[in-house]
Amino acid sequence: MLAYTSGTTGHPKGVMHSHIAIRNTLERSKIFGYSSTDVHINYLPMFHIYAFSEIAMACVFSGGKQILTEIFDAEQALDLAVASIVAYPDPRLTEVPVAFVILKPGQVLEEETILARMKGRIASFKIPRHIIFVVEFPMTSSGKIRKVEQRAQAQDILGNA
Repeated sequence: MLAYTSGTTGHPKGVMHSHIAIRNTLERSKIFGYSSTDVHINYLPMFHIYAFSEIAMACVFSGGKQILTEIFDAEQALDLAVASIVAYPDPRLTEVPVAFVILKPGQVLEEETILARMKGRIASFKIPRHIIFVVEFPMTSSGKIRKVEQRAQAQDILGNA
């Protein structure tokens, strides 16, 4: 792996990394328990070694999703953290996304506004077909969202397809 850095001198240079960095990232991904249901927010440029090795490669190894942002904005990141996407049965497409959203206290947001913000910014098949507003997500004792329960809740609310 060849990473570019300005190091301590301020002059850009290529730095050769061995396969050890890749192996270490794979090992950390397993230790941390990353899975295909995890979402990682990456606000660093892809030439930054942490962004590439610790986020991008970890997503490749685990099958997790990566959200790339142009700049880091804490409010934007926190807004992303209060949504959860699950699959919902669809007779034509097999499955479509459904979003569970927790609004911040005092925040007023409608389904149409959320969907309008997504159109043209992400692929159409990734845009949720339904948005369900909730007060909290069902969580595991380790702090992960219980997606199985959310899928069942979506089917209860929206009906079986």
